[in-house]
Amino acid sequence: MDTYLDQLIADLAAEATARRRVLSGEAPQTPEAEDQELEQHFAEVERFVNSAPETHLLARAGLRLEQFPPAEKLSEAQAARLVEALVDLWHAYCCDIHLPEAMPARRQYTLTVKYSAEPMFFFAGGGTFHMDFCTGEPVGCELEEYCPCLQYRDEDFTLTPPTDTDPSDLPY
Repeated sequence: MDTYLDQLIADLAAEATARRRVLSGEAPQTPEAEDQELEQHFAEVERFVNSAPETHLLARAGLRLEQFPPAEKLSEAQAARLVEALVDLWHAYCCDIHLPEAMPARRQYTLTVKYSAEPMFFFAGGGTFHMDFCTGEPVGCELEEYCPCLQYRDEDFTLTPPTDTDPSDLPY
């Protein structure tokens, strides 16, 4: 299994490197390629505004979901290596992934692979998308016991005016 994982990680790293070269302008481009990139950018903006996402990270990277072994077949160390490579690939596509550090690597792996196979928008080199997998509500959150919202579960967030201020002085 380690040999296969080494090859999969090498494929992920190669795609991340190739993507970064394109974004940084290091990859050689012809004038036709530059025109095509500009057209692609405007097409992506139109799709973002007017339609649903059509592709997912794995497809963009030339990979298939079937290439990723089930989490149960991986050790924590193997899963951690794959998560690191997947997060690096996400970064290369301008997406910043936030996973709870306390979450076991196999759970992180399951989430990153799952979301790598779900349609999302990709932009041709502008901005960063942030994904933390948290729904904002601990009940039903995929992060389960690692959901950062759990620390606020028992707090009261009712907005009340300060008691030491004359209500007529408040701007609302």
